[in-house]
Amino acid sequence: MERASPLRSDLQYFLDFIKRSAPPLHTIEIKCKHGHNLTAAPPVFGYFLPSVTNILVTTPHHTFFNIFWGHSLWPNTPVILPGLKHLEITDCEDRYLEHFFAFVKSRWDIDAPHRALESVRLKRCFRDSSMPAVLSSPRSAAIDLTHVAKEWREIARCVNEGLVLSVCE
Repeated sequence: MERASPLRSDLQYFLDFIKRSAPPLHTIEIKCKHGHNLTAAPPVFGYFLPSVTNILVTTPHHTFFNIFWGHSLWPNTPVILPGLKHLEITDCEDRYLEHFFAFVKSRWDIDAPHRALESVRLKRCFRDSSMPAVLSSPRSAAIDLTHVAKEWREIARCVNEGLVLSVCE
C-alpha cells in the first residue's frame, strides 16, 4: 500500500509557482503586523529569492532591517536579496531610525561592482526625526554635509554618491 505524500509547505508551493511563472518575481510586499514580525521566522527567508529587486514594506520592525545585514562568502555581497535595487518603506516608527540608517549604509557601502541599491522611498516615516529636506529635494550640487544634522550625515553622503531618496506623506 502506497503512503500518502506529506503535505507540502506554503513556501514550497510559492517557490514552485515562481519557477513556473514568467517573468521572474521582482517585487515582494511585506506587511508587518504590530507586535508580530513574520520576517523574523527562518522559513520566511525562503521567500527572499535572489531575483527580487524591489521590496515594499509596511510597519517594519528592527528584525526586518537586521536580516539584511549578513554577507556571503564573497566580499561585500549580501546573502539576502543581493540584487535589491528599490526599497519602499511605509509607516516606519522613529524608534527604528538607527536600524534604517544601518541598513541603507550597509547596502550602499558594498563595493561598487556589487552595489545594487538605487533608491529608497519613505512614506509616513520618522515623523519626529526631522529629516533634512535637502535629502529628498532635486539638487544640482552636492549636499554640504556640515549643514546636515549629525544623525543624517551618512544618508546624505549616500545621496551625494547617487542614492535616490524620496519622501512622501
